[in-house]
Amino acid sequence: MDLFEGLLDELNSVLSKLENFQHVLAERESDFVADVEDIRKQLITTRNKIEFRQRLGSGASDSSLSATNEVSAIWQSSLQHWTYVGKGAFSVVFSAYHNGTKLAVKILQPTKCGSVHEDNFYKEVKLMSALRHDNIVAFRYKGTIENDEVIENWHLCTGQLFLVMEYMQDNLTTYIKSRATYEKQGLPDNLAWEFAAQMARGLAYLHNMKIAHRDLKPDNILMDRRSMRLKISDFGEAYKKLDKESSRYCCARYAPPEIWEYFGKLSEDGEDPECSKDEDFTDMFIRADVYCYGNIVAFCALGTKPWNSDTTEVINEAEWDPDKAKIVLPQQRSEADPLRQLIVHSYDEEPKHRPENATVILQTYFSGEIITLFPSNFLFFYIDTQLIIISSYLIHNYSYFYSYFYYLKLSTL
Repeated sequence: MDLFEGLLDELNSVLSKLENFQHVLAERESDFVADVEDIRKQLITTRNKIEFRQRLGSGASDSSLSATNEVSAIWQSSLQHWTYVGKGAFSVVFSAYHNGTKLAVKILQPTKCGSVHEDNFYKEVKLMSALRHDNIVAFRYKGTIENDEVIENWHLCTGQLFLVMEYMQDNLTTYIKSRATYEKQGLPDNLAWEFAAQMARGLAYLHNMKIAHRDLKPDNILMDRRSMRLKISDFGEAYKKLDKESSRYCCARYAPPEIWEYFGKLSEDGEDPECSKDEDFTDMFIRADVYCYGNIVAFCALGTKPWNSDTTEVINEAEWDPDKAKIVLPQQRSEADPLRQLIVHSYDEEPKHRPENATVILQTYFSGEIITLFPSNFLFFYIDTQLIIISSYLIHNYSYFYSYFYYLKLSTL
């Protein structure tokens, strides 16, 4: 890291001198002001790349995330027509246009810069830039605010980090609320089932790479109403063993009992409890993802949330309460109902009684569902309990692929 720091010191020194030179040229109304500004921007881009690589540190050597070696950067000025969308605990989200395409811009709040949240932001960029799946929100660019700006009462400060993703106009919370009626708060069972399948596909993709999301909730399941496609978003708290990072679990509302018991409450300053960073929490967190998934599917079916009447602040100060922490299914639902079985199996309070991961969910409840694996040159799917693996060359020949698929399906009857 000494090499990085030396390069950054030299670059910052050159940039300082260049900015002074710009002021002199501007006072003299020189024709070279624009040329010097272009040079300054090139140097800032170089500095941002060095800082980004420095932040990634030794984790960049992970071969499964090798796509992060070429993370595209974008200028603040290249994004037009910024509009405020919403905010989370650590970031603010805007929509903006780039070359006519509407995108989502996630900016780390100024008060979170220089903290553990900034480190998590870099990890999120690193992770998202490597993910490729139809049910995972797509990463586009990363960047740094170059000039102070005020957008709808939000102050963007020089140096703030941002990442750019595909824009999705809805999430599960807003969509289900928009469809709720007095008679039925949740979705029709067939739609809840389809959404459960989509979420399981995206989650299986992560679990196959030994990545736990750790912040699964309806707000983080984005949706495109035109295609009715769901996409998992917000990877700021995602966990992968190789990082040996903090073992915090973010979403208390959806967290299972073992998370409450093992980690306890967050400290008063909101930081993680003391835990061994050398311990591998991957399996625990993946099973916790499954529990959250079960509660989200129940929310789709019924329109109610765990701890439904309590605020996040109240939940963070509470003790585990099984009567509040799970969405209770109505008794009139038959035990043979597959949607009920999926929910009850997934949010079982005993971790060992849940599906081990989302791939097991697909195998058990969505036989025949196709799952994209990493790397993308293979895919597999389940027919009944048989795992079928097909190379990508079959996919390119669609008629052959489909005839092969139906042959496999018929051969298992």
